[in-house]
Amino acid sequence: MIETVLVSALTSGAVALGIEWLAKPRLEARKDRLLDLHRKRRSFGNQMTTIMLNAAKWDDLDLGVDMPESARKRLREERREADGRIEDAIRKMNAETVDVVFSYAGKRIKETIIGYIFLMQMLMISDRTQAEKRKILLEVTGAAHTWLFSRVWHYKARTKAFLTLMTLLRKYQNGVSDSDSTSSDERRSPGGTSGEIG
Repeated sequence: MIETVLVSALTSGAVALGIEWLAKPRLEARKDRLLDLHRKRRSFGNQMTTIMLNAAKWDDLDLGVDMPESARKRLREERREADGRIEDAIRKMNAETVDVVFSYAGKRIKETIIGYIFLMQMLMISDRTQAEKRKILLEVTGAAHTWLFSRVWHYKARTKAFLTLMTLLRKYQNGVSDSDSTSSDERRSPGGTSGEIG
């Protein structure tokens, strides 16, 4: 009886030590990987939120309405700062593309995220007006954020957002390329202008 108890105790101790020495390091490493994955996704989501908040704040705001010149000047400065925050967020997205993409599984998801980040980058260097850029940023980023960061049980909203995002990416990727190409042609043409394309 005593021997049986001792054998059971020794077996339990050996199993516990085995788990402590062998399994626990693996579990800790897996936990660290999961935390890092969620940190990268959270950073990506935060950049999207920055873009949407700053784009929405100045969308359709008319600075030509009757107001004191001092107020108009202050609003213009605030708008420039908001545009700067948007550009900073897009630059950070672009710099972290690899980390963000590899935090998701599935070829289609990776390709769509790359397409979204690429569009954001191309849009910022296009000849569109700042007002046009804000509208597109708000539209595309809103769909991307809903698709990637809505709760899992909101699958209908996520599916709709994904389909919307795919449509917008096709629409604006062609639009940005056409805009840049037209601008280049105009600059090369003797009668062309280098102004913004409306």
